[in-house]
Amino acid sequence: MKENVLLDPSSKFGSVRIRLESYDGDKLSAAFQTIESVGICADGLFCSGPIRMPTSVRRWCVLKSPHVYKKSREHFEARKHRQIVDVYLQPNEIDQFGKDLNRIGLPPGVFFKIY
Repeated sequence: MKENVLLDPSSKFGSVRIRLESYDGDKLSAAFQTIESVGICADGLFCSGPIRMPTSVRRWCVLKSPHVYKKSREHFEARKHRQIVDVYLQPNEIDQFGKDLNRIGLPPGVFFKIY
């Protein structure tokens, strides 16, 4: 486990926020472990996270038969899991960080956005 490093507010660190989204929570955890194992959260960088965001649940109901048997319905739901990771690094390293993140290849079904 890496020890937390306190950042000096007077230092010129830039903050990059990565938002990971997936319909499968296990793939999302695997994506964060991939980010750590590649070395994006290595000795020179400070990462805070993953910060788990609320899971959004979308539910809908469909009639099994279009004309009769209105009481017979099917219920479906889709859960979207989200996590946020903050990475603090030097301003001149931000472009290289984005290239490295695209290069590592996250598991299929995991989407990310860099803020």
